[in-house]
Amino acid sequence: MKDVFSRVRQSAGKTMDRTRQGMKHFFSKEGGGAGIIAAVVLIVLVIVLGIAFRKQITNTFNNLWGEANKQSGQISQEIPVSFVTGEGTGEGTGG
Repeated sequence: MKDVFSRVRQSAGKTMDRTRQGMKHFFSKEGGGAGIIAAVVLIVLVIVLGIAFRKQITNTFNNLWGEANKQSGQISQEIPVSFVTGEGTGEGTGG
């Protein structure tokens, strides 16, 4: 799994470097509207990378979500019921 992420990072890094160089070249010759063009290029780049690595991104989020759910279940099992209900502490929810 780490190999996949390292390859993705390397590929994204190379793409970002090429994009950065191209933008520097373009903006050195152009004057107006540079901010808008930069924003559009950045948005397009994020969308393209998202589409290209859709499965990897989905799998990563699903794994993280499953792990978070698993750990939250362990935490709730470790909390004593008397702590949650306030029994024996004088802080119960009942009147």
